[in-house]
Amino acid sequence: MPMGILFAISIFSFLALLWAAFSIARHVRKSHRPEQAESSALGSPTGNATPKHL
Repeated sequence: MPMGILFAISIFSFLALLWAAFSIARHVRKSHRPEQAESSALGSPTGNATPKHL
């Protein structure tokens, strides 16, 4: 019986860890916008500057 309880706890812990990982990934993907990635690659703190070479 104690092994069954330990197995249930380990399964529950794994599912909780999996849920947390998916939640964090969704949050990061949702908060990461393409405009922000483009502006940070150009080094512009405002995000509305255009590159000079284009």
